[in-house]
Amino acid sequence: MVSTKAARVCYAAKNTPVAELGLRRAPGHSSALIASRAAYIGGIGYSSNVEASKLYNIPYIGTMSHSWVMNFDTERDAFHTYSRLYPKNAVFLLDTYDTLKSGIVHAIEAGKTLVQQGNNFGVRLDSGDIDYLSRTVRAKLNSSGLEKAFIVATNNLDEEIISDLTAAHCPIDMWGLGTKLVSNEISNSIEGVYKLCAKQDENKHTFTGLLKVSNNIKKTTLPGIKQVFRYYSHKADLSNTAYIADVIASDSVEGKENPQMFSGAEVHHPLLDHRKFTLSKHALSFPLLQKVFEKGEIIYNEDVQTMRSNVEKQLGCIDSSFKRLLNPHVYKVSISTELKSLRDSTLEKVEETYRKEEL
Repeated sequence: MVSTKAARVCYAAKNTPVAELGLRRAPGHSSALIASRAAYIGGIGYSSNVEASKLYNIPYIGTMSHSWVMNFDTERDAFHTYSRLYPKNAVFLLDTYDTLKSGIVHAIEAGKTLVQQGNNFGVRLDSGDIDYLSRTVRAKLNSSGLEKAFIVATNNLDEEIISDLTAAHCPIDMWGLGTKLVSNEISNSIEGVYKLCAKQDENKHTFTGLLKVSNNIKKTTLPGIKQVFRYYSHKADLSNTAYIADVIASDSVEGKENPQMFSGAEVHHPLLDHRKFTLSKHALSFPLLQKVFEKGEIIYNEDVQTMRSNVEKQLGCIDSSFKRLLNPHVYKVSISTELKSLRDSTLEKVEETYRKEEL
């Protein structure tokens, strides 16, 4: 969920860097580490979680806190002390008292000293009207000869807010997200369940498909061990590949190295029996699921950098119409005719068992 949220945020931010600042908002130490790792895999470039940075080789970043400013007699003293301690990484928080009347004034004063020393600096906006404040702060920095100073925006941001501010061409150089990235938000959850889908027969060589029935069709599961094939348009240059659809199939086809297994075939909506479509005869595919554990041992493992690169590559192959934050086009996820037949026959067996018990 965090990786998905991160990908949505990065898409909204376009080419502007994004930082994960959710350590204090996460529900516990272990979940904070997981969230930092997942956010980086999803595309976010930095984390304020120093331990996660050390464990997963994630670039780290940090800014001044309100408590830092409040611990000094004056905001000016707080900024100048901070710049002396962190001359190469100074980001001044402007809103502890007043962003425009005092914060930016003292940041410019301390920042000029840093620039004279050959360093750069940034300022952070954490409350108020980010659109108005960013433009006003940018103008004040530029008029002071500090055109290279950068602006970081925080304040309970999400992909929709960032998308609006980006579309308005606000002069934001970096976004920082915490609460809405690492917590369980509606926009990055999925209405699905994991249930037992097969049991091993006594001979240990085969599996029998199992199915959970529910009055809620979304909670009625697909039986058997499965593989998912992602189909893409047939182009010589794979860098321009466009994904067409995903097909969930029975495991009986897993391992068949046929990139056109379902090309030209009819596939079905996973929930609505009357909905189906025919794949292009020229579509190619590759399997998405890979075995990770075998006999208790990890046999497949990717480092965080590889996973992040893979996410970036995969997202680049998805048409922008599917990635719209508002009213996106629905990407087709279907089931094969074979899997549909297995589901229907398994469901018939379950219903037959119920009928016998009622008699």
